[in-house]
Amino acid sequence: MKLYMKSTNSLLSLILLAFLSSCSTNKAKEDSPISPGVVTIRGIIEEYDQSYSTGQIYYFDGLSRLNRSELISIDSGGAFITMIRIAHQTPTLYLRLGNRAIPLTVSPGQEYNISIKKEEDATFLGKNGELNNHKNKLERAIFDAFKGEYRIRSQYNDRDSISYSEYYDFCIGLSKRKLSFAEEYCRENKFSQKVYQLVKQNILYEPAWAMLNYRWIIGNRTMIERKDLPEDFVGTLIKDFPINNPDAISSRSYHDYLTNILDIMREELISSEAFMESLRSSESFTEEELSLWKAVYSLDGKTYGSKEYKQLVQDKGEIEQKVFRKESLKKVLTYSAKLPEGIGRDFIISQGVSRYCFDTPLMPPLESDWEELSSLISNEIVYAELTRMNNLLIAEQDDTDQTNINRIEPLENVKADEVFNKLIGKYTGKVVYIDFWATWCGPCRDEIAFSRVLQKQFKDLDVVFLNLCCRSPRKTWEKLIQSEQITGENYLLGIDENNFLTEKFNIQGIPHYVLVDRNGEVANSNAYRPSSDHLISSEIQVLLDN
Repeated sequence: MKLYMKSTNSLLSLILLAFLSSCSTNKAKEDSPISPGVVTIRGIIEEYDQSYSTGQIYYFDGLSRLNRSELISIDSGGAFITMIRIAHQTPTLYLRLGNRAIPLTVSPGQEYNISIKKEEDATFLGKNGELNNHKNKLERAIFDAFKGEYRIRSQYNDRDSISYSEYYDFCIGLSKRKLSFAEEYCRENKFSQKVYQLVKQNILYEPAWAMLNYRWIIGNRTMIERKDLPEDFVGTLIKDFPINNPDAISSRSYHDYLTNILDIMREELISSEAFMESLRSSESFTEEELSLWKAVYSLDGKTYGSKEYKQLVQDKGEIEQKVFRKESLKKVLTYSAKLPEGIGRDFIISQGVSRYCFDTPLMPPLESDWEELSSLISNEIVYAELTRMNNLLIAEQDDTDQTNINRIEPLENVKADEVFNKLIGKYTGKVVYIDFWATWCGPCRDEIAFSRVLQKQFKDLDVVFLNLCCRSPRKTWEKLIQSEQITGENYLLGIDENNFLTEKFNIQGIPHYVLVDRNGEVANSNAYRPSSDHLISSEIQVLLDN
């Protein structure tokens, strides 16, 4: 079916027809796209020089949207094997070995074999090899062909220089051009229809998540909601881009779209008087404290960085979080009941439960919540997976509570702690602000000037700025320190050191910041950036004052 029309309305009509023909909401009849199972990934690094002995794998699924990572051991001959459990074909999985990140598309119950050579693309072997080889080649070709338009889209998203309808038309037009390119590329290179369909679903849903991201103008220190959004912003998008599409569960943009809808539920909750009344009903906060909470929920950066708010979080933050998570689950259930029944709604609900119930500390759903979840979730396997996660986490918590049992920590954790202690041990008695960055990372380099300002603010005080550069060439690192005047303590991490610390702090991307108190204890494993100005400076000051 051709999707290349001059009229946006005609285009959307055809997209809708294509979507709706494949989207079922019948619980009994639908062939479930969810089939939990174990994935096995085997590989060999050719001409392995043993300069590193570990790798990492990063992935998530749509049920929880929790980012996961696993450490991989590489033997002396360059061989490795890892096994992970997933619920459905993954939209994004990255295998990181040395300074290379290798994307994979994997399905439960399958085995994948990879050959990795220096200065060459990774080659996937066996019956599942062709799909990954061709899909990766197609996606690189699309990126190279449209990277200029990606930059324009990013600029539009961060500025108030284009209207909603203009941005919408731009995103739809970009999607049309990418679909046309992908179709022609697959035809010329004789790629299978399966490869095209995987990439097509991702392209089709890109305008959906792009429009949801458009709702905020994001600056260095601010988030401002746009004024020209349609009255029923989400409802309008759902009509154009159905949330229930089993064929799209391997699409990253589809999952980003669903997760953004969950984020909107949170935004609606914390801006409501009903939520403030829930805080008031807890009888734990004074009116002055409630005003502080309300200002922070309204994205008042000045209040967020105030000493009064920091003290409030320290004294009563746990109480606020319990109320917030309880009310958030209610919001997810009531909001989702109004959404069309099907797999996408199921994902939104399961992600909400994971976010608000399975986080630390564990707050399992109540019996009445489970009854409501059972009535709302249409896919029985999704419901079964939620109960499985719930039971596993409860069992882990019960095990942790048995403090009289002696344990031997895994070797990886020991090595991570050794690396961490080696780096910060000599700074005991001082507050340490750690910056994980890389020479090739644009957002990392954007923070350098802000970091210099922050360091001047705490000059001659007991604060150490520890810059840990990862996955970067030594010569480039050394030159950049000089040319960019990167002040503070600078270290270049080895591959294994970086892998251990990434695992320890669950780092999903850079730049990433960690705050350590005077006693060498991690105070915040996901601290603010230097560009957050008073937010990070206030947090450092609190640690200095304690």
